[in-house]
Amino acid sequence: MSFFNQSLSGYMTRDPRAVAVDAPLDEVVRLLQQRTFSAVPVVDHHGAPVGLISRTDLLRLGLRNSGTASTSPALAMPARTAADVMTPGPLMVEATASLASAGATMHEHSVHRLMVVTGGRLVGVISTLDLAAAVRDARISSPLAEWMTQPIVTIEAARPLSEADTLLEKHHVSAVVVTEDGWPIGVFAQVDAIAHRDQSRSVPVESVLDPAMICLPHSTRLFRAAAHAAQLDVRRVIVCEGRMAIGVVGGLDFARVVARA
Repeated sequence: MSFFNQSLSGYMTRDPRAVAVDAPLDEVVRLLQQRTFSAVPVVDHHGAPVGLISRTDLLRLGLRNSGTASTSPALAMPARTAADVMTPGPLMVEATASLASAGATMHEHSVHRLMVVTGGRLVGVISTLDLAAAVRDARISSPLAEWMTQPIVTIEAARPLSEADTLLEKHHVSAVVVTEDGWPIGVFAQVDAIAHRDQSRSVPVESVLDPAMICLPHSTRLFRAAAHAAQLDVRRVIVCEGRMAIGVVGGLDFARVVARA
């Protein structure tokens, strides 16, 4: 039996933090600017999931409400409630479902997490980072080059913050690789965009990037990269050949592995 045919319950996050439909948006923003949260489930008064607010949702909302002047804040968050901005009808899966079926659903719908329910109530969340831990434990030995996504989205370190925010939204990615003379020097992720939302749009991205990143040779075995990602709570691995970044293995790539291996 394939390793990924086992129940996802052993890898899911149990009793995840959720917000009520009438929670103020400020509460959601505070949660999503922490690295431990990439999305927040929205539940009704019976504890049933009715929506989801991700960093992507906040990024899109903040860009839409931001001004165009160079001194305008990079992202502007209006006074709203969770119900106003959530994506309704979150994808759900029963706690008895397999890792393989969860991975297939994430890959098919290009989502990084599924709400885990029992009897209609939210009991957990299974994310692509959880699937990375499963890839680690399954010891999938194929090289990173076999699973990486190309091309990668990059931005030069001297470019303005507004351009980095726009790239995140335009390419529907959770992070862009920040480069200097073609060499990766850090990443700028959605969590960084939210944390620095009050910065001027003209601030160079090098002043707000996250220097913590994982760069591994393209021949690295997949399970070793997955171990790094799971251990360091990093959702992407930059694949390098020599000094050049040539691809990325991210959450949806781990989902693809789980669905197909």
